[in-house]
Amino acid sequence: NHRFALYDMIMLKDNHIDFAGGITKAIQKTKDYLKEHGKELKIIVEARNLDEVDEILQSDGVYRILLDNFDYDDTREAVKRIPPVESPRKPSGPMPNVVSTIFLQEHLPIPFTIWT
Repeated sequence: NHRFALYDMIMLKDNHIDFAGGITKAIQKTKDYLKEHGKELKIIVEARNLDEVDEILQSDGVYRILLDNFDYDDTREAVKRIPPVESPRKPSGPMPNVVSTIFLQEHLPIPFTIWT
């Protein structure tokens, strides 16, 4: 799975993003909340399209992007838009349940999760 429990990361899904007024605002409000409350949690953000992927990549502090209902071509394009890093965490095997983590390049800064 992409996290261990509900308490170990903050996941911004489409309804949270819409309520906050957009991706950038949702991320900033989350970072403000974490700072105000002295919490150090990773932020995961759900993207519905390539424009949202681009917007997420403009924000610092996002640990993971969830690609929501992306087809194969858009998934490959999303991966191309992300610059490589030196040592990504790679999955050791198939993930359980309905979530699988894929890596379409050798080096990704953000693990991508695709809901199947």
